[in-house]
Amino acid sequence: MSMLVFQSDRFRPYLPDDCQVNPNVLGFELADWLSRELARRGVVTSYPNYEDWGWFLEGEQGGLDYMICCSGGDEGNGEFEWRVFVSHPKKLFGKRPDSAVGEGVLQRVRQALEESGIKITVEEDG
Repeated sequence: MSMLVFQSDRFRPYLPDDCQVNPNVLGFELADWLSRELARRGVVTSYPNYEDWGWFLEGEQGGLDYMICCSGGDEGNGEFEWRVFVSHPKKLFGKRPDSAVGEGVLQRVRQALEESGIKITVEEDG
């Protein structure tokens, strides 16, 4: 799994920390923006959903389900660091997800971020 990491105050939360899923676990504004940007590019996802670790969008391509996962937090110096990766939901029975689908979706996310002026600082392979 690959992960995009970047710093930006563009997705700064507009509600206080005690209104978030967990303290300093952010990502709704990023996930909401991504869902609209990807829809403009022909990639349809769900509205943002949350987990303990952040927010995610659900999508489907070629019969395979995937999640675009968004998480971030205030680094303590007023800067926000964000992480985005694509994951496949675990299914008891079903075909194994093709990692090429996830990589393709992640490249579309990268393109949307870079075209809006956001520089990816790290791309990690996991």
